[in-house]
Amino acid sequence: MITEKKQVNSNISLDNIYNAIRYLKPEHQGIILSTYKFTELYDIFANNESYEKYINDLFAVSHEYTNRAIALSALHTEAFLQSRKKKEEFDAATTMCQMFDCMSEADQKRFCEGMLQKKGFFEDAYKVMMDSFQSAVEVKSNDVGSGVAEK
Repeated sequence: MITEKKQVNSNISLDNIYNAIRYLKPEHQGIILSTYKFTELYDIFANNESYEKYINDLFAVSHEYTNRAIALSALHTEAFLQSRKKKEEFDAATTMCQMFDCMSEADQKRFCEGMLQKKGFFEDAYKVMMDSFQSAVEVKSNDVGSGVAEK
């Protein structure tokens, strides 16, 4: 029979935690006291492995939030710079192509599958384009510059 040993840091008691808080910087005291109960702190410190995992998880989450903050700041800066530029005509097709090119392959595949589900929209668009071609006026190649059209 295999028994798993639990590594316990039995040196840290609730009294040790309570006394140690008084030696922290005021900003650290505020964070600890507003976030944790003493029993939660004791449970966190009771096992070194779980303590290390907990700390690593906090760093991982904070890293993710930091990356989000940086990305949002960059987007805000770029959007502000774009707002300062001369207003240009918005080209939805070009913008959609740029967004599509930035997607991962999996997202591109999901996007295409979603678009194929909108079959009716594309059939209607095709009919409108074909109708406009059928009612178009043919222009002779030698008269292109003159603006003369012939039906």
